[in-house]
Amino acid sequence: MNYNFNITMTTDISSTIVEEIIKKIVEEQTGKKISSIEVKLRRVQKGIGPNESIDTVFDGYNIVFVEESTKGNKQPNTGFKPAVYQ
Repeated sequence: MNYNFNITMTTDISSTIVEEIIKKIVEEQTGKKISSIEVKLRRVQKGIGPNESIDTVFDGYNIVFVEESTKGNKQPNTGFKPAVYQ
C-alpha cells in the first residue's frame, strides 16, 4: 500500500537577513543606494465592545535613499521658480 506524505518545512529569517535581501533587490531595481530601511507597522482594531481587540500588523517598509550630490556649485533643478517680491 502506498502512502502520500505532505512534508512541511519552515525556517526563521532574522531581521538582518530580511533587510539585506530588501536592500539588494531595491538597489538592483532602482540603481540607487539605500541609506536606511524601517519596518512599517500599523494597528488594526477588530470587533466592537467586549469582543474588541487591537492587533499590530506588518505594513511594508519605509526606505530612505542616499542623497545624490550634483557636481559643481549648480543648484539642482527642482522645477520651481524662485518667488520675487518687489
